[in-house]
Amino acid sequence: MFSINDDSANFPNFDSIQDHGSSFLPFDSQMVQSQPQITTLRSSQKFSLTSSPDKIQTNQVPPNQVQYLMANLVSAGCSNQSRKVQDLVDLLAQNGQNDIIDRAVQQHLGTLHNLITDKYGNYLMQLLIKHSSPDVFQNIIALIEHNILEYSFNQFSCRVVQAVTDRCISLNISYFVLKVFDTLVQTQQLTTRSLNSQFASHIVLLTLNSIPYQDQEKMFIFAAQDFLNIAKDQYGCRILEYVYKFVQDALSAVYVEALFQLLSTNVLHLSDNRYGNYLVQAVLKNQFYQVNNYLENIMQVLMDSFRTLSQSKFGSNICECVVQLCDIQSLVRLISNCNFEELIKDQYGNFVTQVFIQRMSDFSLKCQCPVCCIKLQESLEYSHDVEMDQINIALPIDSDVICTMELFRKFCCFIKGVLDIVPSIHVQRSIQRSFDFHDLEVCSFDEFRELIL
Repeated sequence: MFSINDDSANFPNFDSIQDHGSSFLPFDSQMVQSQPQITTLRSSQKFSLTSSPDKIQTNQVPPNQVQYLMANLVSAGCSNQSRKVQDLVDLLAQNGQNDIIDRAVQQHLGTLHNLITDKYGNYLMQLLIKHSSPDVFQNIIALIEHNILEYSFNQFSCRVVQAVTDRCISLNISYFVLKVFDTLVQTQQLTTRSLNSQFASHIVLLTLNSIPYQDQEKMFIFAAQDFLNIAKDQYGCRILEYVYKFVQDALSAVYVEALFQLLSTNVLHLSDNRYGNYLVQAVLKNQFYQVNNYLENIMQVLMDSFRTLSQSKFGSNICECVVQLCDIQSLVRLISNCNFEELIKDQYGNFVTQVFIQRMSDFSLKCQCPVCCIKLQESLEYSHDVEMDQINIALPIDSDVICTMELFRKFCCFIKGVLDIVPSIHVQRSIQRSFDFHDLEVCSFDEFRELIL
């Protein structure tokens, strides 16, 4: 019964501080798939094995700068000289002199905490994590491992935890990724705090794509105990959105069942919430939930409250999803319950009206009524791109099928009559994408509905 185009919901991005040093790991609703790097080296600066010895020698870091790095890694890194040190570390890495970076890290291992928690130093620390050898990286892991909670809730050090976790994922160091996750969801209270944190939530989100569902179960249980508090939070909703979005089979659906039922129970409340509406959209757009009939009750509740939701700022987003999910019969029933004069003049309902028009247009393009099928057959017979023996197979003619093309035209005629009372250039333009607006003859709603009765 249901189908929909899967357009990802747009969630608020974390506001990176980019005034100094390299940029912070960019996270959004897709970040767990893309695994972005901390910095990107300009191609012109990358070290090449084919370079001539003279060129390599020219790019070597002078000994006095190496000495400066060894002596001032932390003190300069935590000052407005941080960018200078970062450029030096980048240059060493480009020249293949990572052993110098390793020696600097080892020499200052006891004071790296200052870099990790500093406004400027955290950017340098991300570079050291990126360019250190596997052995030295293990020492950095050990340093972070003892301070996961402290670092995860700090606006600067949380970036370092993400950088370490990101590299652990790429190196398949799974024990650390799991430890970070477990540390942040130890209890119900800590789970809520972590998921709703502006800083720790990004770390949780990063770990989810690398942890099996059975290891995430603890978080699902704790999140269910404080569901609405998390679902209506700016950052907590992003975690739940990820969870709902990536339910793709029966096993994952079982683990998320309690969270799904809580959303179903609170669907109206969440639909009209600034952040909760994203969760409802994620569930409605999930292909697994669609094809396995998980959405019947949710759809019925939303359709019953459609008139109210369609004229609200956040609920109108949900109404657009509902329209996209309806089959033709459900769509006509939904249209029957709408007051289009109110809908068109409303700043949010106006967009819902345009989605109605687009959805009806989609059905019209797939019309399988006898008249449209015959017309299509005749046009295909003159096409050089279609084999003759494929035409009849592709176009079975059923005399009981409704002409959705004519239904769409009548709907536009009805809407044109409403526009005479409540003008809207945006709705008119939606109609004009399919018809010459002036050629449409105004009709009543009953004339439109008669086509499907």
